Amino acid sequence: MKPWQHLFQTAMADGETYFNAGEYHRARLLFQEAYERIPEPQRNYAESTQALSGLADCFYYLENYEKAKGLLDDVLFCPGGAASPTVRLRRGQIFFKTGDVEKAKMELTAAYLNGGMAVFHNEEECMRLIANVIEGYERR
Repeated sequence: MKPWQHLFQTAMADGETYFNAGEYHRARLLFQEAYERIPEPQRNYAESTQALSGLADCFYYLENYEKAKGLLDDVLFCPGGAASPTVRLRRGQIFFKTGDVEKAKMELTAAYLNGGMAVFHNEEECMRLIANVIEGYERR
């Protein structure tokens, strides 16, 4: 493990602790610190997917949907980001909250296709939004 990776993991773990306690401002600072530990070009590292997703989650819960969406747009260009069901779920939630139901359906469908029903744990509203898609795939 390279020195920056150890510092990255420490900041991410601390950020997750604050995030799980609902302290999104403090978690955001730690996720930002973790992201800054990643060498340039940051988009080439899987750690960027994790750090930017954590930042986006903080902004989502702080109801800054535009900032969260911008970060998730960046995640799509990081390793594994575009195929991540949790990234697609969060993008769908943001589009739904900002009134773009069609984009929300597209992202939620991508979440379902990449992760199945397990992605939608406690997300009944999202499941209802794409119920016809889910039913179509389950009938196959």
